[in-house]
Amino acid sequence: MSFSLRQLLARDGVFPTAAAITAVCILLIVAGRISGVLQPLELLLYDTTMRLRPADPVDERVVVIAETEADLQRFGHPLPDRILAQAIDLLAAAPARAIGVDKYRDIPVQPGTDELASAVARHQQVVWIMKAATSKEPGVPAPAPLRGTLRTGFNDLVADPGGVIRRGVIYLEDKNGDTLYSFPLLLAANYLGRSDPMLERAPEREDWVRVGKTTVPALEPDAGGYAGVDTAGYQFLLDYRGMPGMFRRYTLGALLDRRVDPAVLRGSMVLLGSTAESLGDVVNTPFANGVVRAAQLPGVELQAQAASQLLRLGLGENRPIAVLPGYWVMLLIAAWGLAGALLAWRTPGFASFAAFAAAGAIACLAAAVAAISFDWWLPSAAPVLSFLLCGGAAAGQRAMTERRLRDGLMRIFSTHVSKEVADALWRERESLLEGKRLRSQQITATLLFTDICGFTPISERLGVENLFGWLNEYMDAMAATISRHGGILKQYIGDGIMAVFGAPVARSTREEMAQDAVNAVRCALEMGAELERLNAGWAQRGLPPIGIRAGINTGPVMSGSLGGADRLEYTVVGDSVNTASRLESFGGNDAVVASNCRVLISEATHQLIGDAFEVKYIGDVPLKGKAEKFRVFQVLGPAGANQTFKD
Repeated sequence: MSFSLRQLLARDGVFPTAAAITAVCILLIVAGRISGVLQPLELLLYDTTMRLRPADPVDERVVVIAETEADLQRFGHPLPDRILAQAIDLLAAAPARAIGVDKYRDIPVQPGTDELASAVARHQQVVWIMKAATSKEPGVPAPAPLRGTLRTGFNDLVADPGGVIRRGVIYLEDKNGDTLYSFPLLLAANYLGRSDPMLERAPEREDWVRVGKTTVPALEPDAGGYAGVDTAGYQFLLDYRGMPGMFRRYTLGALLDRRVDPAVLRGSMVLLGSTAESLGDVVNTPFANGVVRAAQLPGVELQAQAASQLLRLGLGENRPIAVLPGYWVMLLIAAWGLAGALLAWRTPGFASFAAFAAAGAIACLAAAVAAISFDWWLPSAAPVLSFLLCGGAAAGQRAMTERRLRDGLMRIFSTHVSKEVADALWRERESLLEGKRLRSQQITATLLFTDICGFTPISERLGVENLFGWLNEYMDAMAATISRHGGILKQYIGDGIMAVFGAPVARSTREEMAQDAVNAVRCALEMGAELERLNAGWAQRGLPPIGIRAGINTGPVMSGSLGGADRLEYTVVGDSVNTASRLESFGGNDAVVASNCRVLISEATHQLIGDAFEVKYIGDVPLKGKAEKFRVFQVLGPAGANQTFKD
C-alpha cells in the first residue's frame, strides 16, 4: 500500500501538530483582539480605508458660518447676544431652513440679551447646543429661552484612544436619568420639518432605532475593530462623507455685512460656530495629514458632518456604516488563519510562500477598502496578523518537516548525489515513497562500474598506513565527477565504484534515457582526465600511478530500498547491472587505447549515445556468466577529438 506525502505526514502526526499550532496562533490573535492590544492597529487601518475610499461630493445643503480671528477682534469674545441675534435674523431672512448655533450661551452676554431671546422665539428653525450633565462632568445648560425644549441638543463627542473622533451619539441619559438628544439629530429633524427627534423603534431589533427612514444599529463594545469600548448612549460610526472636502463656509463678518448671497443660504442647514484657532475648538479626525498626525476639524465642522449624515439617514439617501459583530470577527480571524496555514502547506519554497503571503495580506486590506466603499467596516488587522502568523508558523513547521523528510530521503542515498539529482528526488518524493521506503519499480537506467587496474600489488607496495589516504584521495575525485554528471554513487566495492544514471526517478522518454547514457559516458571520460591529474601529483610524491577500467550498460533494472527500519539502502538489481559489471572486468582488451581509463559500453548504450562520441567496435565477445556473446564497443573520446590508438 502506498502513501502520498500528505498521508505520510498525517500518519507521522505532523498534521495534528500543525492543526494544534494553527489553533494556538489563532487563539493568540483572538486574545490580542479581545484584550485591546490590536485595537490601535485596527483603528489605524480603519482610518486608512476611510481615506482610500472614493471621494463623495460635499453636501451642498449644509453651510457653515465661521467666527474667525478677525471676527473676534471686531466683535469681541464672547460674542454679545446682540451679534448672535443679528446673525440669526439674517439667516432666517434668507431664509435658511434650519439654523444651528454651536456656541454655549448659558450665561447672557450683554448687550442684546432680550433681542436674542426674541429672535430665538420668532425663528423656530433655530437649534442650540448644550453639554450633557453626567456623573463625570457638570454639563453646560442651554440658553434660558430654549431649556426643556427639543430645540437644544448636546454636542458631546466620543473620542477614541489618541483623541480621534470616529463615533457620533444619537441620544444618551444624563445623570438624572433624563433622555437627551444630540444637537446634530435635532438640527436634521428641524431641517426636515419635524418637531420630534424623528426616532422610532426599529423593526429589526427592539433595542435599535430608526432615524427617519433608516435603521441605525447601536454600536456594540466589541463591534468591528473595537475591543470593549464604552458605548454609553446610542452610538454610531461617523461616515465623514465629502471629506477631505469642506462644507461651504462664510465668515460671521461677511454675513453681518450682508456680503453673503441670500440665495446660498436659502433652504440650507446653516451652522454658526467658531473656527478661530485661539479658541482651540478643534477635533481630530481619521483624515490624517500624514502617517501619524491626525487632520483637525473645527468643532462646528464636525457637528455639520454629523448633522449631514443624520439628515441623509433620515431621508434614506445613505445607510450607516455597518460593522461585524464580535463573534463574526472571531470567525474571520479563524478563517484567515486557516487560509494562511493551508497556503503555507501547499506552497513549496519560502520565496513563493512569502509572495503569496504578501498577496494575501494585500487582498485582505483591499477587501477592507472595498467594504468601506459599501459602508461596511471590515476589520483587517487581526485577520491579516492571523493569516501571517498562522502561515509563518505553518511554513516554519513545514520547512522543518521537509528538512527531516529530505534528510531521511537523502540517508537512503547515503552516497554522493548532485544538487540537481537531490532536487529531482525531492520533487518526485510522493511518487517515490512507499511509507518510509522507496517504492520498488522497474526503470531504465545506465549503470557505470569502474575498477583500478592491478590494485592488489599497488596496495602491497603502499602498505596499510598509506593505502587509505591514497585511496580516499582517488575516491573523492571520482565521486565528485559522478555528482557533476548527475549520477548517483551507488556504492564503493573495495577499490571499485558503482554509479547509476537515470535513477531513482523513472525516465519516460527515449530522449531522457539517451541523456543519461551520454552523461555516464562523459563521466567515465572525465574520470580518466581526473586520473591523469592525480597521477601527476602522485608521481611528484613518489606514489604509484594507476589506470582504471570502466564498463557501461543501459537497460531495465528494479529500483528501490532494502533494509530494516533503522538502516535503509538504495539499490538497483537486475541483469543489466551484471552486464555493466562484466564489461568493466572484461580482460581481453586492456591496452586498446593510450589512456588511463578504458571505457567499454554495451550495444544498448551505443544506440542511445548516437554520434556524440568516437567509438570503436571491439566485437561480439563472451562475458563471464553469459551464455551469449555481446556486442561491445570502446569509447575513444568525444566526437571529433584526436585520439592515439594502439593495434
